[in-house]
Amino acid sequence: MYFSLVIYFFDVILYNLVIMYIPQKKYYKINHFKNYLLNYEGSEDISNYNNIINELDIKLKNCSRINQAVLAFSIILLIISIAFIFFIIFCIFIFRASKMINHNFFFGITILINLIRLFFSIIDWSMAIAIIAKINKIRKKEDKIGLTNEIKSGIIKVIIILSFYFIYCIFEICIICRYIDDCPNSLFLYNKYYIEEELNKQKNELEKNKINEDEKRSKIIVIPFKDTERNGIVKNDQVKEENLLQLLKDKEKDINKLKDQVNQKDKEINLLKNENKKQIIEIKELESENPYKLKKNEKLITIIFDSSDQKIHYSLICKNTQKFAFVEQELYEIFPEYKETENIFLFNGEKINRNKTIEENKIKFSDHINIYKYDDFNGE
Repeated sequence: MYFSLVIYFFDVILYNLVIMYIPQKKYYKINHFKNYLLNYEGSEDISNYNNIINELDIKLKNCSRINQAVLAFSIILLIISIAFIFFIIFCIFIFRASKMINHNFFFGITILINLIRLFFSIIDWSMAIAIIAKINKIRKKEDKIGLTNEIKSGIIKVIIILSFYFIYCIFEICIICRYIDDCPNSLFLYNKYYIEEELNKQKNELEKNKINEDEKRSKIIVIPFKDTERNGIVKNDQVKEENLLQLLKDKEKDINKLKDQVNQKDKEINLLKNENKKQIIEIKELESENPYKLKKNEKLITIIFDSSDQKIHYSLICKNTQKFAFVEQELYEIFPEYKETENIFLFNGEKINRNKTIEENKIKFSDHINIYKYDDFNGE
């Protein structure tokens, strides 16, 4: 619930930006174009632009209406977001006094509001696209000097914000649907505030009953009455005492039940935390077992090994920062019979230094390394 509150605050910010950047109505008027011509300092011939601005005034009337519609829809969406923020705050205070938050009702309202906002944002975005299409057409044919610069820049900013908002709105719906199924505890569906309040109430009632019981016991003096009427009064007092004791026992049972519920939920939370820790440990173990995890300035390359006896023609993946001795050991793991012999590795006719890295030996991607047994090499 608190997560939704943050989301809608972000919505308010986005639609404030839309309202701020949408072109003002004056930018579509002929007076704006005349002022632009008076202050124009470019090299373009503007002698016939007096006729053009009259045509622009007519052509942009429809765009001006669409622009105002975009503004109106944006204000509506802003009001919806603000109203829903107050609705969430209202729910938080109302549900605090409840045993269980009615999350189905809350999520139903949330998804409905999101669908309405998504529908309005699509309309807003479509109208903004229609305006920019019309402006681009005008700028290509009539407006060569930038009379519509303010309109174009403002509408482009609005389209970018609405596009981001459109994606963000879909993301909100996905997150909300995920939270309703997988993460009920994080949405305060089990209200500990209610349990604490209930425990305090039960405790206060017990204390009051004990005080009343002590007062009544202090007033009662056990005397063997012979009078039947007085005996009846004493019996009534005893019955009341027994009822109070039974009430106290029942209240204690209720308190113990509530404590058991709290402990059970605490255990569930601890189990989830332990599972989380196990998953983190497993991920770290998997990462440590991966020999090809790359650090900064590291890359994977393949090296092709060819033996003089033609038994090896094998491509091996390694990192450019690994020492050649390490790569040699990996090759021996694949061809263990070569462990028994002393071998020489040549690259471009030169002996490879085992203590240097692949990069230091100037070995690159798909380079061929020749393998010779020491005895065969000396025989040659």
